Amino acid sequence: MRSPSLTPNLRADRNSCRNGEPCVVPHAEIYTSGFCGFCVAAKNFLKNRGVEWTEVRIDQEAGKLAEMLERSGGRRTVPQIFIGGVHVGGFDDLVAADRNGKLAQLFGALGDEPQKVESEKGEGSA
Repeated sequence: MRSPSLTPNLRADRNSCRNGEPCVVPHAEIYTSGFCGFCVAAKNFLKNRGVEWTEVRIDQEAGKLAEMLERSGGRRTVPQIFIGGVHVGGFDDLVAADRNGKLAQLFGALGDEPQKVESEKGEGSA
């Protein structure tokens, strides 16, 4: 499942890149399960920062739990978040990385820092 977007992995603001070319935004993968409030919070957090994401449901897709465990170094809680293939951690880790500047560094190292996107009234969850 992908976040809503007309042009996947491209920033909507074409003026923010050189020569008006679209910017590629680092892609996030979020391992989730049903009825997970922190998963919804993580998706909303990334959406509000203009980050595209793919949701991987470990409770509905065979083999995805084992994949998540391998990629995350054995972490069993959801969400587990990866940005540009780099393991960030869970929702608390994502917020902490944002607050201490490590998230911006990660986006910078991957070639583009997403801009905050203002959500429309009435949108509450991912």
